[in-house]
Amino acid sequence: MISQSSLRGYVLEEFIARLIKDSGYDLLVHPSQDSFALQMAGNELNIYGRGALHQVDVLGQLRSAVPLSYPLRMFIEAKFRKAPTGLPVLRNALGVVNDVNEHYSWRTAKKHSPDMSRYDYRYVILSTSGFTDDAIQYAVTQRLSLGDLSTPAFRWLRDAADSTATALLKLAEESKITTFPVRQTRKALRKAFGTWPADLRLATRPILPRDRLRAIAEQAAERVDNQLYVGFATNGPFIVFLQPDDPGEAETFLTDQLVVRPTQRNTTLAQSGHSTEAGEWLVTTDSQERPVTLRLAIPPGLAPWIVAEPTLGEDGDAGVPIAAGSRPRRDRSLMIAVDNNLAEVTFQPVPATEHARDESDEQSTSPWRRPDLTYRDEVVEDEPSRPRWSLGAFEQLLRYLQQETGMQAEIIKYAAKHRGRISRGEVYEVAGFPPSRSLRGFTRPARRITRQLIRQGLVSPDAPWPLHTQYAGSSVQATHFLVPAEFIDYIHRLTD
Repeated sequence: MISQSSLRGYVLEEFIARLIKDSGYDLLVHPSQDSFALQMAGNELNIYGRGALHQVDVLGQLRSAVPLSYPLRMFIEAKFRKAPTGLPVLRNALGVVNDVNEHYSWRTAKKHSPDMSRYDYRYVILSTSGFTDDAIQYAVTQRLSLGDLSTPAFRWLRDAADSTATALLKLAEESKITTFPVRQTRKALRKAFGTWPADLRLATRPILPRDRLRAIAEQAAERVDNQLYVGFATNGPFIVFLQPDDPGEAETFLTDQLVVRPTQRNTTLAQSGHSTEAGEWLVTTDSQERPVTLRLAIPPGLAPWIVAEPTLGEDGDAGVPIAAGSRPRRDRSLMIAVDNNLAEVTFQPVPATEHARDESDEQSTSPWRRPDLTYRDEVVEDEPSRPRWSLGAFEQLLRYLQQETGMQAEIIKYAAKHRGRISRGEVYEVAGFPPSRSLRGFTRPARRITRQLIRQGLVSPDAPWPLHTQYAGSSVQATHFLVPAEFIDYIHRLTD
């Protein structure tokens, strides 16, 4: 039987593939998608290298065209262990990706022309427990990309993968099987996650009960309502993953930064955590009203090569961030995949020695403190100077939401009838959500429709969001949601 550690890694890989799907990452699951590169060996998908066939777990292609590169394909491998991921995993990854990239030759190109396309293959390794120092050094020199999922921002993802793996193992034990069906499980998760190609019909032998497996996969899918963006460091050959605090705001911000029509907003790099050796790297806009924060899954030792200024210390070691005031800092930028396009985000690095965002201190007044983690048990401020929603715009919002998802309209109306506030528990009760349902990205439909109303000239761009998420202390779980004060008056006008 498969170990829990291995199964958690497989499940985590599928979660990641789903999270980056909206960034334009399409999974490759069958040779019909590329007969030159892919082949089935038994029940497993394999890819040709120059010297061998290699089993494929998670391999996908980005729809975005990356400058100075062939179309990009990414292997994704995830390790869900207690110990940091070490050098042997990276050595194996390098061997695979080098061999696959060398499969292309002029002879094979002529033989398969015009059906053959060339790709640039990259390897990304993700770990829930970080990486050893020698693994990071190896990644820097061999151009392997690492993602550190051990930080607080990714706790929800670790919990989701762990609980899904636990449910799958329990199902396997109750089914009294001796060999765990990884292929059947991956297919079930991909169908539930929407990463399986819609036009591909491929039968798999049902070792686990289909209905119960489908139920576990669908329950897992309910927990994946956030998004990860795929980014490319412009000063190094590395791929990074970025998780937005607010997916709706991030989508708007990145759309404004598309390379084809950039509208730059000031952004800054900072670090979140108690020390310079731990925590999360963040790219944050300077907007006070609607800040956007993207959390980077970068191992601490790799960060200077991607987002900071690498320099040499007195002992000759590389990778130390630039000391404050030692010389002028140069801007850094990340190219971020947004569906079929690339957005460019430029920022000035702030060394961790200069700012450390301590989010556990509720009394902190540091400008680097995450702005949406302040608890305020009140309706959205009813300041006379702020733009207000009109009654007509409020009615249009409810009308659009009713057409798309009646539940969201009911949530807003409930909050407006109860002094502008609805608690987390009340959301579950009104919406009929199961307890396992996550509320990440819950406000996205209302914000998307608000942006539509702004484009129509019905709402001011500076008006408050119709649903405002509130947190307690340093928690990443919402405690309640607020609506603008004028909604309280409008709902009574409409219902009296």
